[in-house]
Amino acid sequence: ESPLQRAQRQTENAVLEDNIEDRAVGIVFHELMERLGRRNDREQWLLDNDRLRGGVTQRLRHHCHPEPGLDDSVARVMELVANTLNCEQGQWILASYQWQASEQTIRRMIGGQWQTLILDRVFIDQHRCWIVDYKTAKAKGNLQRFLAEQAERYRSKMTIYQQALRATGVECPISTALYFPAHQQLLVLDKA
Repeated sequence: ESPLQRAQRQTENAVLEDNIEDRAVGIVFHELMERLGRRNDREQWLLDNDRLRGGVTQRLRHHCHPEPGLDDSVARVMELVANTLNCEQGQWILASYQWQASEQTIRRMIGGQWQTLILDRVFIDQHRCWIVDYKTAKAKGNLQRFLAEQAERYRSKMTIYQQALRATGVECPISTALYFPAHQQLLVLDKA
């Protein structure tokens, strides 16, 4: 490892540590969305709020969330889940479809190396395939500016997902979108 590589690794580790709470919240929210995307008895599963809250707490700890601030992060995850389930777009994303997947893994060869992509939610609705990426970030200022920045930040990633999914043989049009449960907002990036 060169000094430059070591410095880069240390910087990356520092960023991860600085954002460990946000990272844990994002991971746990994605885990819950994966489970909700596979269940037909969503409402039944969510009725036991205390049990769900206990599970969220345990999963946050599993993902190294520090004890200070844990209650705030549990509340944040619970709010993100509630926002998703109480939002028409969130319900549409999690609805049952003839073809659907949550946390779908796709492997592709790039430059002689395998790359693994994980699609948060993918489904076919009315002869159109949708790839939806969950984003737990929340705007701290102007919402429209925030959404524009997020679109710019993730557009190329979503294009890669779109190309990789098309390479698997999906023949219908493929659209990409970001879903922000904190704002109950679906941001369509590409409706090819």
